[in-house]
Amino acid sequence: MTFRHCWLTLLLALVLAGCSGGGTALPAPEFVGDWSAPGVNLSLSADGQIAWRKVDEDGSSHSVIAPLSSFSTKKFSAGFWLFSSSFHVDKPPVRDGAAWRMTVDGVELIRLDDDGAVPKDEV
Repeated sequence: MTFRHCWLTLLLALVLAGCSGGGTALPAPEFVGDWSAPGVNLSLSADGQIAWRKVDEDGSSHSVIAPLSSFSTKKFSAGFWLFSSSFHVDKPPVRDGAAWRMTVDGVELIRLDDDGAVPKDEV
């Protein structure tokens, strides 16, 4: 086996190891759902998937769709290795009247109803 083949084999093994990463982390039940704020959408599924999208004031957008790689009530991460994103939970979910609220990376989010609407008391 040539040096080039050894290098490619090692690289492939590292990528595959990173992809398997020991499984997907699961969020605490109170975090599960679709959350929204102006310019920000976050969806956390019970099976450990995250979809996050942020639109900046200049119209550019950033998004992450990946499995959770770690989860705690103070921080969660998605993706793996160079393709990972971390989110800091400033305030964990708390029920406030008809709505659930949490603050992630400085943005207060409201959990949407099952039909994708903001709870009626919040309109």
